[in-house]
Amino acid sequence: MGLLEPRLLIGTPSACASVAAQTEELVSKVAAAADGNAMMVLDVDPRQHEVRLQAIDAPEKAQDRWRAPMRHLASRVSSQLVVVEYHTKDRHGRIVELVRLDGVDINHDQIAGGAAWFYWKHTRELPREMQTAYAAAEGVAKARQVGLWQSSLAVRPWKWWHRKPIN
Repeated sequence: MGLLEPRLLIGTPSACASVAAQTEELVSKVAAAADGNAMMVLDVDPRQHEVRLQAIDAPEKAQDRWRAPMRHLASRVSSQLVVVEYHTKDRHGRIVELVRLDGVDINHDQIAGGAAWFYWKHTRELPREMQTAYAAAEGVAKARQVGLWQSSLAVRPWKWWHRKPIN
């Protein structure tokens, strides 16, 4: 199946702007993982756009241990056609989405693999059962000490930002 095949619907930022208040499923080709909770997708032109995975957070590039979560995400989605469920845009203008690859919830996969934390603060659009599943996946990853949970030094990005000195 080609990127521009007529039966394939590819997401674009303009399409996302019109669905900010609702959820719409679109298919996009992943160009690359930007970090552990964001990726670059291609639209039909093909132009790249950064999208952020909803309800998860991973170390910032200035933090230690940021590469492993990015590699985990890249190993799953790079060059793949994924189904994205657009919900909103963040304060940086990035599309915030749930991502599925062959029916697997990639956001959940990042949490379960210890490659991201459940970002409970930004879950109001998620159904309660997804919030529960994400919290449970984080609990299991923590109990098994996988990924980010292997080190007690890993700092959640929202806590790291508050500790970071301002220049």
